[in-house]
Amino acid sequence: MAEVTQPLLAREQYRALAEMRWTLFVRGLRDVDNRILLVVRILFRLLMFGVAVGMAVGAGFGIYYGLTLPRPELVLHTFWWIFGVWQMYVLVRSSLSHGVGRNLLRFPMRFRTYATLWMLSGLTDTPTLLGAFICLGAACGASFANIPAWAALVGPGLFFCVNVLLSRMLFLWSERLMANRRTREFVLILFSMIGLLPQLFIRSHNNLLRHIPVPPFLVRLLEWMPPAFAARSIASGVEALSRGIAILWLAGLSLVFTAFIGQRLRREYRGEDLHESAASIARPEKRIQRTFRAAPESMRDTKSVSIPLAVFGIEFAKLRHSGQAIYQMLSPLLLIVLFGWRMASHSPGWLLPGGVIYLSMDLAGRTFNCFGTDGPGVQIYRLAPLSMRSVFLGKNLYAVCIFAVQSVLLLGMAVFAGHMELRLSIYALAFAIFAVAVDLIVGNQLSLRSPRRADLTRATLQAARAQRRAATGGGWRALLTIFGVPLLGIAVAAAGFALHQPLLAPALMTLLAVAAAFFYWKSLERLDDFDPVRMERALTALVKTQ
Repeated sequence: MAEVTQPLLAREQYRALAEMRWTLFVRGLRDVDNRILLVVRILFRLLMFGVAVGMAVGAGFGIYYGLTLPRPELVLHTFWWIFGVWQMYVLVRSSLSHGVGRNLLRFPMRFRTYATLWMLSGLTDTPTLLGAFICLGAACGASFANIPAWAALVGPGLFFCVNVLLSRMLFLWSERLMANRRTREFVLILFSMIGLLPQLFIRSHNNLLRHIPVPPFLVRLLEWMPPAFAARSIASGVEALSRGIAILWLAGLSLVFTAFIGQRLRREYRGEDLHESAASIARPEKRIQRTFRAAPESMRDTKSVSIPLAVFGIEFAKLRHSGQAIYQMLSPLLLIVLFGWRMASHSPGWLLPGGVIYLSMDLAGRTFNCFGTDGPGVQIYRLAPLSMRSVFLGKNLYAVCIFAVQSVLLLGMAVFAGHMELRLSIYALAFAIFAVAVDLIVGNQLSLRSPRRADLTRATLQAARAQRRAATGGGWRALLTIFGVPLLGIAVAAAGFALHQPLLAPALMTLLAVAAAFFYWKSLERLDDFDPVRMERALTALVKTQ
């Protein structure tokens, strides 16, 4: 009887969870912001579909020409390109959407059901869909090159499975590795240096990396990696035995990765807690007796300068005690180093304006949810006799200081690249003022209308990704500002270039900056007049337990 009821119970659990997800999705469409976000996601998926088709066609042609010419190194490089881009994307972006998998632990279900749903929850992620299209293109290219049909399908298919399982295994074990704050900060710094040092070598030592010899053991190790065996499984002029060995090796890797994933999922299913608070509960800290004294009269004055400075000190303390926040502050500069210096070799004068435009997107994400890291502490701002204008001045000052530090470091990169132009520097300064003012105007309103809690103490990569999503809480208004402000700056620069008026872009952007700064100052006066009932209802979301 149990053999009959267990499959039925699993199907009932699948059906119940699917109905729950569908009901939440339908009810979420009652909100206008959610409907607009659905349209944006559909458009993004269509765009990614076009990109996936293009990459699949490119991979198919690469495999086809590599097999027909023949050029085995082209086939090998194609598989290495797929493997490297896929795994680096998962590691850097931590883009596996396993929030659904984590939430499954609250339901009474068997481990087999939990593991199955966990594996299925990430099949619609961007790297998985792109990898599926690219591997399908590689299989088509191999079949057109007169490779046996079974090898053309099984080889790329197993290569796809290996990539999916490896990305899941890296995600799970990186969560376990980064459960300790010191280890997490060390790994973040290590990843930053890995991306930064090659660019410094290339820039300063005339591409010295090309002349560094590759160790022999590394060459032998690369021959046992999945891309090498995927290339052997569809290589031309190879015996069936060699193809079979390569395919068996890929299948064996899939089984090994599955075993590691099952081990980690079993521990999570049994209640393993990666939250840093678990360690603090096990080792209670000694209470230090502190003497409290009444706040000075300057702090009780709602118009005092001390209130914004105190709020700024609180925000800076959060940054100082969070390596994750420091990395998020420096990560845009790392991307500028990785990609901006290539642009600087062709148009060095545009490194500073282009970098400022990119940094404005990071500034927008920082200001649109300024109460997110306060959590339950946001009640202090409501209970104390403080004006919201003073509170937002302190938080805005912190965001502007972070943006200023990033801009100064960017200026140092631009000076190092050389060939700075005065008009482009003025344009970059004017755009920075304009972007700061617009982002603060919109961010202050969205922080009061739709705040979302962001927990800096969570130790997982999934929590870091959730924090990035929470930073841009605000729906279509946030997306419009994040992308609209940079696009406006690019349009102004393009108009000056198209009309052959070098001074048009700096002059027009200066006028926009002055107008935006004026409207920002006026918007601060309206913060204290915000509907208190609506504010209380919105800020209540930060007090709820997660």
